[in-house]
Formats: sequence, structure tokens, C-alpha cells
Amino acid sequence: MVELDPPDAPHPDVALAVQQVRVRFGATTALDDVSFTARYGGITAILGPNAAGKTTLLRAIAGLIPHDGAVVVAGIDVARLERRERARRIGYVPQHSRLDAPLSVFGVVAQGRYAHRGGVDALRAADRAAIEDALQRVDALDLAARSFAALSHGQRRRVVIARALATGARLLLFDEPTASLDVGHALAFLRLARELADAGAAVVVVLHGLDDARRFADDGVLLDAGQVVTAGPIARVVAAEPVREVYGVELIPDAALGFREAT
Repeated sequence: MVELDPPDAPHPDVALAVQQVRVRFGATTALDDVSFTARYGGITAILGPNAAGKTTLLRAIAGLIPHDGAVVVAGIDVARLERRERARRIGYVPQHSRLDAPLSVFGVVAQGRYAHRGGVDALRAADRAAIEDALQRVDALDLAARSFAALSHGQRRRVVIARALATGARLLLFDEPTASLDVGHALAFLRLARELADAGAAVVVVLHGLDDARRFADDGVLLDAGQVVTAGPIARVVAAEPVREVYGVELIPDAALGFREAT
């Protein structure tokens, strides 16, 4: 099983503090004064319409794009972390992976152990166990020997999620992880997110489905045009007034078609 690194933040329940983050691309402000916190043991859903800034926010948290303000992970500003240490603390799954390497699925997930190894050192028993556990968690262990390039888009998504899990990071960022997944694997991911949070991880996930967010997340951040409309407990975020303000629609309680995993 993937072992999570122990918490070391001054406030051990706070995994992530985003403080007045602003991101500009030329003359365009993509994020403006975004602040919120995410806690260990919880799922935080990042919500909002298209072009609200959700992907940009996750990329800023992951330390992949420059930003004003601060992103503090386990008490340390991401800007102060060198690449290997950042990889130990943050597992990130992008919305669209550009990986198209001639590697096996096992080899792709093994990349998640980079921060735990000494450069090109051989995989240790603990690394192999973490890789196999991550593949098992996303129902992809049977794909381990296959070429990553030969997989379907949905299968690739599951493998990239496994790569993030193999890091053992306590902060996990997922950008629309259920996109391209069939309903069974989408539900399995949401269950996995809950299991990871219950085991002590902080899960921050971009979702489009407000019903999924209401059912599975503990907290939420609702963005619109790069700004936070509201943040806090999910029942307060996915509520009639914020939904009307941001999406221009009426929230009808219990109106969505629902599914659950078969027993």
C-alpha cells in the first residue's frame, strides 16, 4: 500500500493555504485574489463554469506557473521547494496529459517514485509495492505490461492517476479526473478519493458535476471569471444562491439522475 508522508505543518490539519493568488497571462488576469484552505482528511472541490480559472488554479498550486501571492503546502511556500521535494509533497493529475512515451504502464507509474529514489537508482521493493498498489487502486493492474501509447484515453487517465498515487504525496490535485471515464470508473474514482481523504490525504479536485461535488466533497471553492464567489462547506457552496449567480440556473434538489456502485 502507498504510504503517505507524515504531516509536518505548524497547523497539522491544514494541508494547503492559498493566499491572495493572482495569475496573469500578458494583459489578461486569469486569477485575481484567490484565497482558501484545504485540510488533511478532506475533499475540496474546485467548481465553476468554463474559463473560470479552475485549471490555472491547480497549476499554480502545483508550482507549474508563476503567480503573485502565496501557495503554502504543509507550512512551506511552494515557491521555496526544489523540484524533488515538491514532487514528494504534491501529486498532480492534469486535465490533459501530454505523455506519449513508448513506456509500459508500469514504467509510467514508476515515474511517480522519482522523488523517493536517487536519480537513476533501481526500483526498490518499496517502490514496486507502491506502484502495484497504485495500479490496483485504479483497476489497472492488469494493464501493467501494456504500452501506455496503446491505451484508450480513459485507460490513460486511470494510469496517470495511479502515477500520482504512487508518489505517496499527502496533497493530491486532480483536474477533472472523471472526464473520459465511464460511469463505473468515474464512481470508482470518487470512492477512491474518499478513501484517500479518510486515510489522511488532502484531495483537491476540479469537478464539473455539482451533484458529484455535493455527494462526495467536504468543502468547495466556487470560481467565476478568476475570482472566488464563495468557499467553505460544500452544502454552502453548492446552494441555490451561488449556483444562480454563477451558472444562471435554478438548483433543483435531488433532481439529477444518480448512480451507485453495484454490490
